[in-house]
Amino acid sequence: MFEAVMKPQYGIEGADSTVKLKQGLLEMADLNGLMATFMSKLDLEETGCGAHYNFSLLSKDTGENTFYDQMASDGLSTTAKQWIAGILKHSKALTALTSPTINCYRRLHQPWSPGSIFWGIEDREASLRVKNHGPSATYLENRMPSGRSNPYIVMAATIAAGLDGVKNKLVCPPAASLKEGKALPYTLDEALKDLEADTDLVKALGEEFVSWFVKCKELDLKRFAGLVDDMERMALEKKIYF
Repeated sequence: MFEAVMKPQYGIEGADSTVKLKQGLLEMADLNGLMATFMSKLDLEETGCGAHYNFSLLSKDTGENTFYDQMASDGLSTTAKQWIAGILKHSKALTALTSPTINCYRRLHQPWSPGSIFWGIEDREASLRVKNHGPSATYLENRMPSGRSNPYIVMAATIAAGLDGVKNKLVCPPAASLKEGKALPYTLDEALKDLEADTDLVKALGEEFVSWFVKCKELDLKRFAGLVDDMERMALEKKIYF
């Protein structure tokens, strides 16, 4: 396992590059007689595979980072705080989109992976980690996405949640800790229910999209129906997601 840190890019180009990187790694591995995988939890004893989404918000007029405010004690602007509040508000629903397979939930609630809903500055346990190192290095890190997440969906859902916070001027709660935050969903089934119940996020992403997404995931749930033994479930997860 290794970590790939990608160069920041504007807009949809970030998601495009992520897809190209993944596809390139899969093809290079195949050419060398190997198999690469982005399965969220391949081995129960090893750290899970995530796909953290780092992003900032730039002004269309000036190009300046709107998350940064040099006058604020923590360097974070009102926009940043409202954006954080929006993501926290929708985190349970977002989990269905950022952890889209049954196997993804073996990664969550584990060391070095998100388990509860809270934000913190440079907090590697937070579901939303904040970096505040000046105008060119103030950004948010959505740590919920798994290695099997779709970067386009992650981007769209994160933006939709953040914009809800800005448009409605949501109040950002104080930075917290792992024990203080509400728990993220523990299963795909739970997360899908949270997604369907989040009417604001459903409206922002489109009812048709959410409906098709949920129906596709329900097919996965049916494949595991009746499987109680965890080793049998893990074997089926590897067969499907590896």
